[in-house]
Amino acid sequence: MTWKLFYKDGSVFSNADGMWEDAPADGIELLMIWDKFWGRKCFVGHDHYVISADGEPYGVDDLSAWLRDNRKVKFGLHMATGPFKEMIERLKKENP
Repeated sequence: MTWKLFYKDGSVFSNADGMWEDAPADGIELLMIWDKFWGRKCFVGHDHYVISADGEPYGVDDLSAWLRDNRKVKFGLHMATGPFKEMIERLKKENP
């Protein structure tokens, strides 16, 4: 798959220039990808541009689903005080 990131300052970074992780992170205006099945796809106006676990870049506005899919971030949850205290007591007995 071929992809190109087009930036606000007029610069362009593509997979020919380096890995996705090497591309500048700020100022993206448009992401264009080309693949053998779908042809050309354009992503514009998104808050974030990410790459899937299988290497396909795309635009998203809510990162939570992408973060969960890629298992990069773990999400916490608030508990009621009683169950939380019970968990703490169990944890005090845990071994490494």
